[in-house]
Amino acid sequence: MSRSFVCNFIHYGPANGGYWGIAPAQWWISQRAVTLDGNRNITNYNAGNTTSQFANAPKQIKEDVDLFRYGHIKEALDLTNGDIFKYSIANKKLWYPANNYGSYTDWDLMGKGVTRGDIAWYYTKDKHQRYRMPTGSEINKLYKEARAIPAYCYTDKGTKVYGAYFTTSTSGGYHRFPAKRFVRSIDNYTNVTALVQANKGLFLPYTGLRLPNHAEVGMRDVSNDQNAYGQYMTSDESHERGGKSGKESYDFYFGAAEWNANDLAPKSQAKAIRPVWDSGDGTSDNPTLDEDYLNLRKSIGLK
Repeated sequence: MSRSFVCNFIHYGPANGGYWGIAPAQWWISQRAVTLDGNRNITNYNAGNTTSQFANAPKQIKEDVDLFRYGHIKEALDLTNGDIFKYSIANKKLWYPANNYGSYTDWDLMGKGVTRGDIAWYYTKDKHQRYRMPTGSEINKLYKEARAIPAYCYTDKGTKVYGAYFTTSTSGGYHRFPAKRFVRSIDNYTNVTALVQANKGLFLPYTGLRLPNHAEVGMRDVSNDQNAYGQYMTSDESHERGGKSGKESYDFYFGAAEWNANDLAPKSQAKAIRPVWDSGDGTSDNPTLDEDYLNLRKSIGLK
């Protein structure tokens, strides 16, 4: 696959600060190593032998976030916010509040700084490596042209994360999704850890979503072969009469019982973002990497 798709966009660490940017590995999901009780509720967020993909409606916490609402930057860690941003964030757009009643402009009229826009671009535009949200046409390369199989990766903690593995097709795309039509159970998913570590192909985890006004993550549960899926958001959106921005974003869905892409997903849902590389310092063979990114990789034992 193209190197343009990297790792999911995340926030990790203290709520006031912490790391904002691409994850240190393609398999990264929030709560990648947790402890569950007998009812599959998380009892320890910092250690354990399983992931949030086996938890019962796990609550996302501000220190470990991988799902975001369309256009939200200032309120990205307000996990129960359900506001709909009815402006476009295409083309790396950033927005400033124009008043206190929900209107926005492209210059800092009120001196409050950027509050809405492309969150991937906002947090990386001043770094050595810069990323933005994908467009609908870019994500459709995965949906319509790539080869995709149900797969899993081992994390740095030794836990398994389930999702889809994409490779470039030279003879027309094919997919083995919805996964239940082809492998029926996660027991039959393919281990692609070594391929991903070798930067071959692309792995996207089943991340599910957060509904508006909820911190709980839904549709991530793979236990008992449930219908978990990944829902990956683009900068594209629906449009209302007259071409005005609509209330939905264009998202790509894949999973146990899903394989589709459309602009029917409410912007108020929080979903995964797999950014694309926009520009960077250094060369393609020797890029200049950002210190915060290198520190995060080092902290989890990745070179």
